[in-house]
Amino acid sequence: MANRGGRKKTSGGPQRRRGANAAPRRGERPEHHADPSENARGDHAQPPALRRWQRQFRWEHTDVEPYKVSAHRGGEFAGASRQVLIGKHGERVGFHLRYFELQAGGYTSLERHRHSHVVVGVRGRGVVRVGEKDYTLTPLDTIYIGPQQAHQLRAAGRARFGFFCIVDARRDKPRPVEPAAAGSITAAAAENKKGSR
Repeated sequence: MANRGGRKKTSGGPQRRRGANAAPRRGERPEHHADPSENARGDHAQPPALRRWQRQFRWEHTDVEPYKVSAHRGGEFAGASRQVLIGKHGERVGFHLRYFELQAGGYTSLERHRHSHVVVGVRGRGVVRVGEKDYTLTPLDTIYIGPQQAHQLRAAGRARFGFFCIVDARRDKPRPVEPAAAGSITAAAAENKKGSR
């Protein structure tokens, strides 16, 4: 039933639209309007960080770091760098997204660990050794490396090989694998060099 003003009439009297800033009525919970600077938990956080892609596979506000600080027995590497895109700047995520780049002839250490990870080819062509098997990776090819699988990556050909690597934010440290134990790319590369002399 409507009254003269065209408003619906209820037993409690005419209903009026309340403004967004109106005080809550007795027994009502105040409406919460999300502040754009709040996250889902209601904590104030920094606004999302956009890291724009630059030329030469660099990103804004992201440092190019050494792949590792030092090698360990069975964990040699060469011509490798990394950029941490997500996970180093206080983002509340359960994973880290890193971009690694290997120069022509470069390779990562032969290692294994309890955590799994995903590698996505981005630039150039590379070879991924997982256990005793080699896989060629080109841009947008994706490979899953499971827990405790010995693995190593290397650039193939004369160009750089770049790839994204997604890992758990909380993870164990890699452990070196002896080259003979997994037929490492490093050992295979060394044999190829000997054979070409």
